[in-house]
Amino acid sequence: MKIRKSLLISVGVLLVIVVLTAFVCNAVKTYDEIADMLQKELLLTEEEAARLSYVGEFTDGDESLLWFTVQNGTPYTNFYIAVECRAVADGRYLVKSICEGGPWGPDISHAFLGRKEIILIHNPSCRSVIFATMDGTEVSRIDISADDIPCIFELDQPATSTNIAFVDADGNELR
Repeated sequence: MKIRKSLLISVGVLLVIVVLTAFVCNAVKTYDEIADMLQKELLLTEEEAARLSYVGEFTDGDESLLWFTVQNGTPYTNFYIAVECRAVADGRYLVKSICEGGPWGPDISHAFLGRKEIILIHNPSCRSVIFATMDGTEVSRIDISADDIPCIFELDQPATSTNIAFVDADGNELR
């Protein structure tokens, strides 16, 4: 009985150590530390790392999707990275996963936070997001001002059931 109790306590202590080690290793204090981690994880060159910057954040409770970009120097061809995190405390995050943002248009990207599809608009020309039925009937619209960029929001309905257009001030679709 003593051996069993001792073994259970040892396993419990080991589990706590593993959890604390994982927490300490993955917890970061600043966006700069996450950027450093991205540089190493994505094997960015020094030049690419110098162009890596924080764009914005989508938050859902204690879950966050942090957006970073590697600017290419050519308009509308930036590379976007989504970092899924759990907010821990005092602006620190526990990094859960890193993925390339899916391109949806020029400087418009998307990624998932759990099952939620999150859209990032970083294109200063984008003035509206138009949601339409498959036959082209407008269902809803989100208007965006220049001050709203970067604009980050959750897509309320699956992209497969709706046509989505990102348009400029003249109503031209951004492609």
